[in-house]
Amino acid sequence: MLWSNYFIPTQKEKPIDAKIPSHQLMIRSGMIKQESAGIYSWLPIGLKVLKKIEKIVREEQEKAGAIEILMPTLQSSELWSESGRYDSYGDEMLRITDRHSRTLVYGPTNEEQVTEIFRKYIKSYKSLPLNLFHIQWKFRDEVRPRFGVMRGREFLMKDAYSFDLNQEEAKLSYYKMFIAYLKTFKRLGLNAIPVAADSGPIGGNLSHEFSIVAETGESEIFCDRNLLEIDIDENIYIKNISNLKKLPEAIDNCLKNESDVQLMAKEFISAKGSMFLGRGSSFPIALEGALKLKELSYLHAEGYPAGEMKHGPLALIEEGLPVVVIAPKDKYFQKTISNMQEVIARGGKILFITDNKKESLNENIRFGFRVPHIDNLLSPILLTLPMQMLAYH
Repeated sequence: MLWSNYFIPTQKEKPIDAKIPSHQLMIRSGMIKQESAGIYSWLPIGLKVLKKIEKIVREEQEKAGAIEILMPTLQSSELWSESGRYDSYGDEMLRITDRHSRTLVYGPTNEEQVTEIFRKYIKSYKSLPLNLFHIQWKFRDEVRPRFGVMRGREFLMKDAYSFDLNQEEAKLSYYKMFIAYLKTFKRLGLNAIPVAADSGPIGGNLSHEFSIVAETGESEIFCDRNLLEIDIDENIYIKNISNLKKLPEAIDNCLKNESDVQLMAKEFISAKGSMFLGRGSSFPIALEGALKLKELSYLHAEGYPAGEMKHGPLALIEEGLPVVVIAPKDKYFQKTISNMQEVIARGGKILFITDNKKESLNENIRFGFRVPHIDNLLSPILLTLPMQMLAYH
């Protein structure tokens, strides 16, 4: 395509109302045209960029199991009145009256609309979990729109809505989206920092913002000054950053093997109780696994330090008792294996969780679940995942 045959309305002058470089350059390069405060037309070059971003977002949502729909920009005010948010949402919501004197809402978000779709068509718990997303234009009447398209009044937004059987499964859906967002930012070449956030008028008790450090930012991220005084070997720092980048993919691989955990879970159905064992950093994981199992399934479970087996816990092991052994590839690995042999000798059923690829699973191990090995610093994050999934199933 020749420049002379295309439409790229560039300009030399710096826009008066544009305060930050990105806003200025997007207007000067002919990507966008400002129509009014916080409202823009997307010109050909800008639209191409927008569509590429939309494509990446859509692909990562679908990989995470979300299903795309498309809901209207205008919504019935009756849905918002039913949820109690019509009056509480505030002046940011644009309200419109049509020729039949019906009040409509230009959707700032779509919880009400998607819930109406869900309750009309989903009639059985067997259809859950279900995650629906759409990419649609939104409008929020910001008091002071600024920073160009970063803080506009009209904007294109991806929003996803999951429906789950219980709060714990809802958290699992949440963290699948969390991982999808990390992957999305990675593909966009952005170093995003997840930060705990207030969910605001949208509601909920779990929320994160993905912040990108920039000179033009308006929020601040807390950093403990003691961290700045730690003398960190640059090579170790580079290694840790590299390992952190591998973490989302490793978590995703764990979740793909959920069917293995379902098989492990069947061992607990008829058991009178269960035991969780770990050494070092794996001991808190064992405690958490036992606690989560009791909370969700009401089955008796206890966590013990594997190194203290001879001082009481060993006497509690009966023939057929499910014993979850958490054994990462660390300095305690061989000692944990020795403790596991003591359990086998008393007839316990071993459910073995490790990140050690080289350790072969012997015939006395009932089930084995391997998580990817990144390094010892991050292994507790991955080892916790099968504990959580085991409790869910």
